[in-house]
Amino acid sequence: SSMSYSTSDYTKVPRIVDAKIGFVAQNTKPDINITDIVLKKDLSGPILPEINTVKVMETINLISAIGTVSVSSKNAVNAARDAYNALSEYEKPEVTNYGVLIDAENEYRFLTTTNDIRLYGLDATYAMGYNHWGSSLKITNSIGGGIHFEWKNCGTNVRQGVNRSVNLDGLHATFSGMDFKGTNKSIAFYFADLDSKEAYTQFYYDAENNYLPLALVLDTQLGKLSIAYTDSTSMSSMDAKYDEIASSNNLKIANLKDKMWEMEIKKNSDGSFKVVVAGVEGTITKAMLDRCNKLTQTDDVYITVTPWSAGGGIIGTIDFLSLHDGTRACGNTLTKQELEQVFDVIDKIASIGEITKDSLSVIESAEIAYNSLNDIQKGCVTNFNSLSAARYRFNSLTNANDILCNNYYYITADDFMGMNHWPSNLTIQSKTGGGTNISWIDSGTNYRQGINRKVSINGLHMA
Repeated sequence: SSMSYSTSDYTKVPRIVDAKIGFVAQNTKPDINITDIVLKKDLSGPILPEINTVKVMETINLISAIGTVSVSSKNAVNAARDAYNALSEYEKPEVTNYGVLIDAENEYRFLTTTNDIRLYGLDATYAMGYNHWGSSLKITNSIGGGIHFEWKNCGTNVRQGVNRSVNLDGLHATFSGMDFKGTNKSIAFYFADLDSKEAYTQFYYDAENNYLPLALVLDTQLGKLSIAYTDSTSMSSMDAKYDEIASSNNLKIANLKDKMWEMEIKKNSDGSFKVVVAGVEGTITKAMLDRCNKLTQTDDVYITVTPWSAGGGIIGTIDFLSLHDGTRACGNTLTKQELEQVFDVIDKIASIGEITKDSLSVIESAEIAYNSLNDIQKGCVTNFNSLSAARYRFNSLTNANDILCNNYYYITADDFMGMNHWPSNLTIQSKTGGGTNISWIDSGTNYRQGINRKVSINGLHMA
């Protein structure tokens, strides 16, 4: 018989053609005699493959077998994902419960990932400084988030910085994926100012190079945490001196490998800092800090990660997952619902867009959502400054009073820096409602105080 196919049905024709060829090849008489096919579209494209219904059903069953997701669901979730990924692009749409797999993956990720990682996570784009060792040091995204450092036969200063400024007081970092091959299993974390030459710092001291950051060395072979330093003009990690600040089996590679662990640093009243690594506590004394000529301000610190071995030969990995300081709330105490509310507010703020005279409704919507959060949630809204700036910009466009700007950016007496050598002539006091009163009596040039707030000259605005 003669059959005519419309454009929407033409993809069915190749299977009919194939069927006829197959019958002829087997010298079999077909039940239907196809004598003519009239096409309304060119069939030069690829022939659609057959659907493997067995594989599709196996995938559906694997997804159904996941059941209630728990921290022990990793193998079941991965098995279902691997089966789905192995399907062709034509078979995947046949998996009727694929949404269940997506929900299961999201739930497992929530159960096995901390809120801090979700809020303050890092990735390879945060790597700072030129990688001079491309064949020995690889920086990639960690699976599930984070910066993955991989070293092959490397030594001290084969490094990369992390482009996120933090205050040393309240620093909270999360790591995983640590592993080392061979006998040397040491890694160092440099805490330093932003370097004017290469952004990240190094540990090297001689007549020309004066690089002494705060170098926190973790020896996972011996389970020791130390501060490395030198008082020599010829410096390498081989002849570095060490102040051991903690030791524990918990710091050995056997207890860190394949585990997530944290680093926390908090300032003490005497100017020292308490550091906790993987639950093991030590103290960085003020004297240790005073030796560091590359760490001059602890409120604007950058971290560099490096293997620690003067002789090289280190083969190892680490994943740097998240980083924040005391200016942000730790999100790990939030419930799933509370965290979702935080992200809703972050999304509302991000969607404000360019500020115009018609932006009031979206700004107010974000403000109402923010004000409904509890204090910890508010501290986790990473783009709150954008909301404040949006409100100020809108008020400026609508000729509103600049008082909001003054309230948000005001200076207090605590913002002044440098010792006051003239207390009887110069007084600085915070004003009620914001701002600072500076008073001089019988004073002259250089009776002064600095303001500890870094700004760009371009766009500077004072009131």
